[in-house]
Amino acid sequence: VVVLVGVVNITFAPANGTVKSEEILTLKVEDGEDRSVRCVGHVPETKCAFIERKLDLGVVAVGVPKEQTVTLKNTGKNTAVFYVEPTIAGITVTPMKGRLVPDSRTELIVSVHSAMPQTFDTILTLNVRGGKSIKLPIAAESIVPQVSIKEDEFDFGGVTIGDALFKRITLVNDSIIPATLLLDLTEHPEFTIRMPPEREDDLDSILVPLSAAGNSFSPVDDMGEEPVDSRDEEDNNADRRDSTGSSPISS
Repeated sequence: VVVLVGVVNITFAPANGTVKSEEILTLKVEDGEDRSVRCVGHVPETKCAFIERKLDLGVVAVGVPKEQTVTLKNTGKNTAVFYVEPTIAGITVTPMKGRLVPDSRTELIVSVHSAMPQTFDTILTLNVRGGKSIKLPIAAESIVPQVSIKEDEFDFGGVTIGDALFKRITLVNDSIIPATLLLDLTEHPEFTIRMPPEREDDLDSILVPLSAAGNSFSPVDDMGEEPVDSRDEEDNNADRRDSTGSSPISS
């Protein structure tokens, strides 16, 4: 009598959301008696939840990224493996996948970075292996800051070669968010711009929302000195030129 023994591998690959699966596998034997085996697979239940109900990133400037964190918690009794579904363009999530032991938390970084003015109103979907997907609403708006110069024009009049004359520029931010500006004078080397000494290391705060700093920022006013009328200032400069042969340079 020859007895042949074979090994059969049975793989259990439950679909997402499966809790228990049971099947009867039957081995058909030619000219013999069929054999059956009962297979039962259990999937440990995993649960995760966002601590926040909604993520509102608020208003941001076009081209400027903004980040905010959300907290994910494992509320079940088993280790959870999760992954984030791809989001719409302009919004990224880090990390996109991970593992959480029971009763632990992790932070996800949600970033918005838009190249054009637009409104974001989307859903962040996070899938949990062996559990239900969870969702988090995300809202944000990207705008172009509205910044203007208060003065209509700057007339320096006649300036002697080698002399220097300055004019005050008042920048106004009519937006509800801070603005970052780039002043390029490479093609006009005869013109320069300077800030008060105490503000030279704090340029990012020059343009702030109106609600926080009034209507505008004036270099002289911000130094805590009395505002000087431009006509009086020009008269003073003229007097100084008469007595010293040169005009003062703004510091």
